[in-house]
Amino acid sequence: MGYMQDFNDSTTNKKIPYDDIPISRETPLAKRRSSSNYQKSTSPLKSKFIIGLVVIMFVMNIVMCFVTFYYAKHSVTKQVNYYTYGTPQVNNINATSINQAMWSCVNVKAGSSANSTKTSNGGGVIYKIDETNKVAYFITCYHVIDGYSSVSVLLPSQINYMEVQVVGFSRTYDLAILKTKSVTDFEKLDGSLSVEVYNSTYLSYGESVFAIGNPLSAGTSITAGVVSRIDMIINTSLTNSIRVIQIDATINGGNSGGGLFNENGEFIGIVDAKRYVSGDGSSLNDVVEGTAFAIPSTVVTSVADSIIYNRGLAKRISLDTTFDHSIMGGVENGLVVDQNGKNKYVKKYVVQVYGTPSGIASGVLKLNDKIKQMTYTDLSGKSHTVEVLNKYFFEDVCFSIKPESKIMLKVERGGKIIDLEITARSYTQIP
Repeated sequence: MGYMQDFNDSTTNKKIPYDDIPISRETPLAKRRSSSNYQKSTSPLKSKFIIGLVVIMFVMNIVMCFVTFYYAKHSVTKQVNYYTYGTPQVNNINATSINQAMWSCVNVKAGSSANSTKTSNGGGVIYKIDETNKVAYFITCYHVIDGYSSVSVLLPSQINYMEVQVVGFSRTYDLAILKTKSVTDFEKLDGSLSVEVYNSTYLSYGESVFAIGNPLSAGTSITAGVVSRIDMIINTSLTNSIRVIQIDATINGGNSGGGLFNENGEFIGIVDAKRYVSGDGSSLNDVVEGTAFAIPSTVVTSVADSIIYNRGLAKRISLDTTFDHSIMGGVENGLVVDQNGKNKYVKKYVVQVYGTPSGIASGVLKLNDKIKQMTYTDLSGKSHTVEVLNKYFFEDVCFSIKPESKIMLKVERGGKIIDLEITARSYTQIP
């Protein structure tokens, strides 16, 4: 038994353990214990400890409030970056732009009356909506419709396919142009949009893109990626060679003919092919992921305009001149202003005449002339003045130059800038 304090018995004068003392309300001890003066004293060290603990807890509360406020503010900043003007962003792609672009895309189905079970499926885009003549034009890949007698498209606002007419095609560029058959069919485009075309010459490496197509004939879907390579030449089973944009977006059968768009929903190309290690891709071992190709918009629109203008035939003027180019060194030399007034860094080349010009360029252009700028009139009669950034420019633009119009060139010759003029003649049909 523990003893807190010993007391003396007044009769025996013996020490009595504290716990054995009988206590009643009348005893002096009871009065002492109930008195306010009978209080256990508190150690000064313990008081300091309690005060210190309170101070520490107070400081920790202040720190936690600060941390909570900081991360809350950081989280809001991330949301602002994710939502621009209230519109979600996906891989730097504006979600509103994606939805608008989808309204300019169609699914394409080709078949044959002789064999109704054999069909081909792909994607396509609405290229032009002619309100005056009540006709709409679509673009897809030629290999999607090759060998079939009937072609239909599924519009964004419809649930049934609508048969369309084949205007023409170019096997060389793997492109086909379709159009609506009647005013009734044209009116089914209610709510649909034609694509907003972006000049693919201004594309940069690593730029965000998304592909809209009909993979595996399962319906319209979207995949995203980046530009991996620009102005790449590949060989396909349909053509000897074709110039393409390489992308890493996932592409499968049924994506062919579908649109490729930039982060603003602007049309930059037609999805055309993907790479296989060997064979035709029927085996999973043949497939190479992240390596797909699209035909640049500069090619697509020029060929399409030519086919529409020439009633089914792809024709271009022949400058009868060979052009070559060498890349300009330094990142700063690749700075250009695109059609939207935005600064872009691109692969920029010095383009010059290689060999002796003949035909309509004979006596005008000379060996080693450096082409700086070109002004021309397109097939619709609109004038364009553009900087010549690479040798492919002439290959593309010559499809869309109006016959008998004037082509004005700014050329560097002998260290001086001179103006030259050529008349657009000598058209060549491209199969």
